[in-house]
Amino acid sequence: MYKLILADDHPVIREGLKAYLKDSNTFSLEGMASNAEELWQMVSTLKPDVIMTDLDMPGSNTFEVLKRMKDEFPGIKKVIFTFHEEKSFFLKSVEAGINGYILKSEPFEMISPLLNSIMDGG
Repeated sequence: MYKLILADDHPVIREGLKAYLKDSNTFSLEGMASNAEELWQMVSTLKPDVIMTDLDMPGSNTFEVLKRMKDEFPGIKKVIFTFHEEKSFFLKSVEAGINGYILKSEPFEMISPLLNSIMDGG
């Protein structure tokens, strides 16, 4: 089972994904953060297999945390979960070392297969 940390500043998103993932046989939700600083602290402590993070969180620079994770924890998969469909956000995320980019407009039932594909190197 893969250990996952979720970071999003909207409680409804965090709680919705928590409910969705609670019956997963593949992913164990180990922590939830509301900003990039909390995400970094959890990553440093919990050493997850994968993080799933929003890009826009108040008071946070998610791109900097992603770059830092890329350098200090290269084995952790990094997945963006966002409303941003713009190419510029995707390209900046790729530069920060992400492994996947999932739009929040995707149907809920697609999240687990997309995460599985990312964990399998897809």
